[in-house]
Amino acid sequence: MSKQPVSVSRFTRLIHPMPAFLVTCAGEDGHANAVAIAWLTPVSINPPLLAFAIRQQRYSYRLLQENPAFVVNVMAYERAVEVLFCGRCSGRDVDKFATASLTQVAAEAVSIPAIGEALAHVECEVEAEYPAGDHVIVVGRVVAAAAEEGVLVEGWRDLVTAPALFHLGGSRFTTTSGEVSEPDVGLD
Repeated sequence: MSKQPVSVSRFTRLIHPMPAFLVTCAGEDGHANAVAIAWLTPVSINPPLLAFAIRQQRYSYRLLQENPAFVVNVMAYERAVEVLFCGRCSGRDVDKFATASLTQVAAEAVSIPAIGEALAHVECEVEAEYPAGDHVIVVGRVVAAAAEEGVLVEGWRDLVTAPALFHLGGSRFTTTSGEVSEPDVGLD
């Protein structure tokens, strides 16, 4: 089988789809924001750590500097529009919670709000940061986690009850059924 060259600038499209999340954070003044993150992965079980990549220019990165904690909100496929919206505009200019009709709910262990419409929450305190080209890798220590009833069945995620949201790249999303959507959030 012959392989065709792919532009190095498009290498991420070869390793996508990646699960898409909304990461919430808040500044010292309590102003909360949600940022769409697809570059997120567990990095340790003991201690429980996960990491994600974010650009230093992002408003959410500034909030993480002020208040080093965050919540990973696991969103269902049906929430692709809200996730895309939160990835396409800045919390400097828009109240993403109000505009996307997302509900702030208290987290269990951190002073950052979670998203009520999320399937699950993973609460973290920032453990470390590492520069990585045009991004920073933020490592968080998991301090609490919760899921809606039915998301986990016998300890495993039920993909029928809680369909995963995967980012293909650009504005395209998919789920485990193979369905592809390209929501329009009207920001272009």
